Amino acid sequence: MIPMYLYHYTSVEKLKLIIESRTILFNRLAELNDPYDGFGDVVDEKDYKKTLVYVSCWNDQEEESINLWHLYTEMKGVRIKMKVPMFTYNENDAYMLDAHSNCHIPVVTINSITVPYEYANKRSIGIDKVYGPIRIRYDMGLKDISKDVILPNGNVSLKEVGLKKIKEWSFENEWRFKINLFNEVTMREVFPFKTETSSILVPFNIRCIEEILTAPNNEKFSDIEKFLKAKSLNIPVKKSKLHFNTKKTKTLEACT
Repeated sequence: MIPMYLYHYTSVEKLKLIIESRTILFNRLAELNDPYDGFGDVVDEKDYKKTLVYVSCWNDQEEESINLWHLYTEMKGVRIKMKVPMFTYNENDAYMLDAHSNCHIPVVTINSITVPYEYANKRSIGIDKVYGPIRIRYDMGLKDISKDVILPNGNVSLKEVGLKKIKEWSFENEWRFKINLFNEVTMREVFPFKTETSSILVPFNIRCIEEILTAPNNEKFSDIEKFLKAKSLNIPVKKSKLHFNTKKTKTLEACT
């Protein structure tokens, strides 16, 4: 079942960019912190999955996560609570069945976004679909990540790419929105493909922001409230219930 709310841990600076631009950033897999994201047991710097798949990463837990505060905000950022769907749906939108989560995943039609690339005589492609949110699968090893990519006709499917991670990342409880430059390509088309576009900005409904929670060591609470007020946005800002001691602790000597 798709969650009613999703959460995104980020910096105060990126929060302001999200609100000012009213867009959500989709990064291609090559830009993410897990080098094996979308890959098999060997990380190939020229792998097609680095440039053909873009994702926006979210968490489904209402409870705060020390790990996520630390990893994505250094205990000084914010957590955005977003109501789903955050992108505009219309009557022509479709759904695809995700066997893992046993639910139908929205395929949202957006206003076309031009992404420049180089292949043969083509120089750009128009993106008009966002898939998700889709729950990430963690119950596999490195060799399982790239399964289900080669179709019976020999073409490469991008629908499953970026939806599996090794179990060591399961603490993130991640859901993703996903953009594929192509849903299916031939091997001949894949390798000459080039693009310098590392991210795509997708407009969203800013009224879907339900709450902004500040990190345990965030000292910019009033600054965020003033920023939102200046933007005429009545979004609740709350402080974390957690506490984190940033003082360095002495290293204990091992007993001998």
